[in-house]
Amino acid sequence: MSSAITQELRQQQENTVYLHDEHEIDLRGIFLIFWRRRILILSIIILGTLAAIIGVSNIQSTYTARALMLLADEQEKNVTRDLLYFFSGGSAGQGSVLSEVEVLKSRTLAAEIVKKLKLVNDKEFGTKIENNNGQELERLFKNLSVDGTEMKTLPPEAVDANVAQTVTNFLQALDVLPISGSSAVQVSFRSISPHKAALISNSVVDVYREYKHSLKNTERQKRLLWLDKRLETVRQQVFDAETKIEKYKTQNGLERGQYDVIPLQEINKLQQDAIAAQAKHLETKVQLEQLEKSNSLDSIAGSYAQSINANLIRSLQLDKSRMQTELSELSKRYGKKHPEIIKAKAQYASIASALNNELKNAKQTLKNELVVLEARIEKLNERVEEIRGTYDSDSEAVVKLREIEREAESMKMVLKTMLETRERVAGQESLDQTNIEVLSYASVPYEVSYPNKRLLVSLSALASLFIALALSILVEKVANIYRDAEQVEMDLGLPCYATMPLLKKLTAKELADYILVNPSSSVSEAVRSLKVALVNNKDTNGAQIITLTSCEKDQNKSALSIWLARMSAKSGEKVILIDANLRAPEIHKMLGINNDSTLVDYLSGQKQLEEVMKKDSSTGMSVLLGQSVPNTAFDLLNSKKMKLLLEALSKTYDTIIIDTPEAYELPDARVVGKDSDHVVCLATANKTSRDKLEDAMAAISEYTQARLGIVLNNIGNE
Repeated sequence: MSSAITQELRQQQENTVYLHDEHEIDLRGIFLIFWRRRILILSIIILGTLAAIIGVSNIQSTYTARALMLLADEQEKNVTRDLLYFFSGGSAGQGSVLSEVEVLKSRTLAAEIVKKLKLVNDKEFGTKIENNNGQELERLFKNLSVDGTEMKTLPPEAVDANVAQTVTNFLQALDVLPISGSSAVQVSFRSISPHKAALISNSVVDVYREYKHSLKNTERQKRLLWLDKRLETVRQQVFDAETKIEKYKTQNGLERGQYDVIPLQEINKLQQDAIAAQAKHLETKVQLEQLEKSNSLDSIAGSYAQSINANLIRSLQLDKSRMQTELSELSKRYGKKHPEIIKAKAQYASIASALNNELKNAKQTLKNELVVLEARIEKLNERVEEIRGTYDSDSEAVVKLREIEREAESMKMVLKTMLETRERVAGQESLDQTNIEVLSYASVPYEVSYPNKRLLVSLSALASLFIALALSILVEKVANIYRDAEQVEMDLGLPCYATMPLLKKLTAKELADYILVNPSSSVSEAVRSLKVALVNNKDTNGAQIITLTSCEKDQNKSALSIWLARMSAKSGEKVILIDANLRAPEIHKMLGINNDSTLVDYLSGQKQLEEVMKKDSSTGMSVLLGQSVPNTAFDLLNSKKMKLLLEALSKTYDTIIIDTPEAYELPDARVVGKDSDHVVCLATANKTSRDKLEDAMAAISEYTQARLGIVLNNIGNE
């Protein structure tokens, strides 16, 4: 059913519909869905958990051994190294922790460990190499010896496929992680053997320390050689700078050492003020362009925000946006000339006018600021030129001389620093030990690190639960049926007057007499609830005409018509029950009355009303029976005589109950319902399609102004 029709239904029933917040979460409804699908949920959880247990049991267990070491080089070495990298055009910090981590994870270091522990012959990492004395293996690793220069990678043509694969497998099991906020590094190794994991993890630490030890033996000599070469160059640069100073003094007559002092401090201050004013001018210009382009205050803050009253402008913009939203909402409910619409438009226009005025004032404020800044910049520049113009060319020579002297002083400082560094490096003793401290060697692990069977099984069970819950909701939605009265009221916006329990299979006569035989049953209580709801929603003081139909063919619909009529008659009302199901009438069978004279005979003019009127022996109510005439049923019910009949009966009876065919496929209930006060449709829980019920009620609502309601059948057991 379209949303327009659904909205129309809700407007017709606005006095009886329960209102629901569209964002409200129906926890009870969700719980009922899960309860109905509990077998499906439990099955999925059990199957998922069993599958996880079987899968985890087939995974090879591995153990992880962890060693921890501290890469703590002396501060002096770090300073020297950074200085070397700086002067050589590199970047400082090349010996950082992350760089050392990459060394630890390099194939070169891994290959050295593979050689040392003969892992090529280990089934976990590689295959055995056919080699008598290990000479071939030694040849493959001859370039791996740590001789204090640098570790060379193996040439591809010299690497045996088994060795290369062993190194690859080894690196996959090795993890080197820097400890955040420190220079500590954790070396972890995974293996199916806990003893092997500890042995290899400790071997990685030892081989790395050997590498660093040999590297330190040549590092000192390299630094001294480089410093000596660099010192020679710097000394020459200092000598050249001093020679240049003396020559410049002689050429410009500045030997006396007394120079006029140019007020550079004042000039510098004026220039700084001019630069600040130019920056302020540029910033103000950008703010103005942004404001003129989009009227946006997003980039305006600080003193600008105060000077242009930004807070007020933002407040007006929010008010304008709020009024636009409010006006849009009101337009959906009222016409253009409605007082609420007119009032809202006036408020919107007032806010928009105030906002435009404030934006205009803000723009003018920024323009004035630009004029002031331009004048200040011009004045500062004029003052600088004025000061400079008061001094002669001799002052310019002094300035140039001071620049040369500063260059010479800078070179002297460099020379002094390098001499101190050379002295420290030369005074160091031979580095016989590395500065790598082993905080803890790896111990043999006895707990399996992978897989965490308990965690995997728990996660699998949890995932199975979520899948089961999602599948339950999906199945519920795909089912496209109503489960309870609340669903009906929320989807259709119509009241569910009553819910009828499921009755065991009964004969037609037993079904009709059920409330007479069982007056205290839940069925009887449901019929009473329906009767009370219909009475409470009665609009007139005259007879109440009630049309009963169903979404699909259902014998309980005719039984409900009889039950409601009999209960109304038992309460003292004057009732007539009309069987308007002229396609497959059921009332005469259920009441056990012969339908030799029927409503068809009266509407076709063959008999008078008194001739076709019957009596119910149990309650004394009047009955107009039906007859199967499918070809003319619609025409008879839509005839003027049927309308006049209902008008005449309304003057005699208190309640008129009309039983009609199913409303989804047949139009009979629609034409009868247009002259009724109530149209009640019977739907079966867990069976009736939502789409069919919605379409049936939409079709009825197009023909009648009667109050529409639902009775939900098959809820619980009697």
